[in-house]
Parts: sequence; C-alpha cells; structure tokens
Amino acid sequence: MPDLQLIVMQQIVAGDRVVSHLQIRGHFTGHLQGRQGAGQPVDFIATDIVRVQAGRITDQLASGG
Repeated sequence: MPDLQLIVMQQIVAGDRVVSHLQIRGHFTGHLQGRQGAGQPVDFIATDIVRVQAGRITDQLASGG
C-alpha cells in the first residue's frame, strides 16, 4: 500500500505488555495471498499485543482484518 496510514487509536501498557488499538488505511496495489490489488480502498481495525523484556520486543500477537 503506497499510501499506508497507521493510526494509533489507543495504547495501553500493562506490566511487560503493550496493547495497541490501530486503524489501518490505504489502497491495495500489491499481492496478498495470491491476489493482485487494483487500487481498492482498505480500512480496518487491528489489535497488536507485544511483550517487552530488557527494552526489546520478545513476543507479538496481532489480529485484525
């Protein structure tokens, strides 16, 4: 997506975890799972959870679509 926008709606830190609620927008022009984009608009919400230890991300769980 050449015009990708990733908007952080909210972010919560709890212990060694960071939860991010994201909105992702743009136009699909590449390849994904065998499909070729034709400029279709994309707009979806995703949740990303990461675990941080010693200043580094050690685990990540993402959902969205």
